[in-house]
Amino acid sequence: MSLLKKLASLSPLQSPSSDADKKQLDDGFVEGASDDLRLVDVHWNNAKAIIALDEKTIGHHERCNILVSYLNEIVSVLVDEKDGDPGPCLQYVLDEHVFQRVFTWSASNKTYVKDMKREQLRLFRNLIEKGRAPLLIYEQVWKPLLYLLHSCVNSISSDMEEHFVAVLKGLCVSVNRDIALLDLFFLDNHHHTQIAKLSVFSLLIPFVHREGNVGIWARDAMLLCMALSSVDTRLGTYIAEETDFCPVSNIFVLPHRL
Repeated sequence: MSLLKKLASLSPLQSPSSDADKKQLDDGFVEGASDDLRLVDVHWNNAKAIIALDEKTIGHHERCNILVSYLNEIVSVLVDEKDGDPGPCLQYVLDEHVFQRVFTWSASNKTYVKDMKREQLRLFRNLIEKGRAPLLIYEQVWKPLLYLLHSCVNSISSDMEEHFVAVLKGLCVSVNRDIALLDLFFLDNHHHTQIAKLSVFSLLIPFVHREGNVGIWARDAMLLCMALSSVDTRLGTYIAEETDFCPVSNIFVLPHRL
């Protein structure tokens, strides 16, 4: 089966198979829904269909590429959404636990874990850098993001580093805009044991002496962290007592290119 035919066969909401299916579409949430919400629903159902496929049905790279293309479409809608708190498209994604389900699936399958880590970092980078709505306040977003960052700590490859550090810098920018996020991403004040000790500041430290964009972004993010520590003294205490920051503290007097 060609790729185009395979994609077409995985569009359950575009081609209802029965009158009952059509009636359900007319009577369900789709009634009165925006085109964007319909689009998100279609792409997520297609993504779930890809995830559910048998291993023998589709190749590894093809499966990842198709799944990521659907997720990219969903993220494209989310970053442009401004209405509501949350808006209807974001609410749909939250209700469906989209990011958690994608992370759980990819983490449970060694065949896909590396490629999907990289692609999930890319997705979160776009959400954080381009999103108009305050996405990070929702547990269905920050929790899978922290689990993703935790999973990268000891297994980050060179093709992931740029997206990884860009996400960390984006989080620093977001926390500077909304100090309420500080506890989630820096001070371990939540109740998920596996990620309770994860801190954006500590994750940045290994990258501050790198060359290129990775090093520049890490150092810029560190400066944002130091600015935050003057706003909330708990962060300053954490940096001084709980991290390995001191050996690299001279970054602040060094130029971007080391």
